[in-house]
Amino acid sequence: MKKKFKSIPKPMKTQIYVRFGIGFISLIVAVLMLAIAKDFILSLPCLLLFGYMALYGAIILYNGLTEKFVAVSGECVKIERTQLRKRVKVIYIQTEKGQMKVPIRKRIGRLNEGDLITIYMPIKTRIYEQDNFLVIFGYYAIDINRQNNRISV
Repeated sequence: MKKKFKSIPKPMKTQIYVRFGIGFISLIVAVLMLAIAKDFILSLPCLLLFGYMALYGAIILYNGLTEKFVAVSGECVKIERTQLRKRVKVIYIQTEKGQMKVPIRKRIGRLNEGDLITIYMPIKTRIYEQDNFLVIFGYYAIDINRQNNRISV
């Protein structure tokens, strides 16, 4: 099992650690609330967050161990940014099958056209076609390879 865990790509491992970490911290906060306030209702949101994060982290871990994910790589050809804050909203990736449009959920640092991007997603992810682009809405992690360094989101 240790060999299988080492075979999981680094960006997916990062997401697993983040999910389990947030879940563990929310569990500690819930236990502290139960111990101090002695009120279950007050700690319920933290317990629900713990359950959600633990479940989602376990799903990513299971899919990584059983290799039920797909890694799609390609070159970034276009970037759409928001009007005011200039955050990355959508990236367009040139893959073997054509151009792929990926809406971004989180902040991405400096991203330039021409960077090599790898997207890790479950096998069951639905891929839609819209305006001659392949569109995906769900993914586990994004790995950006620049000429100088590497960023995992």
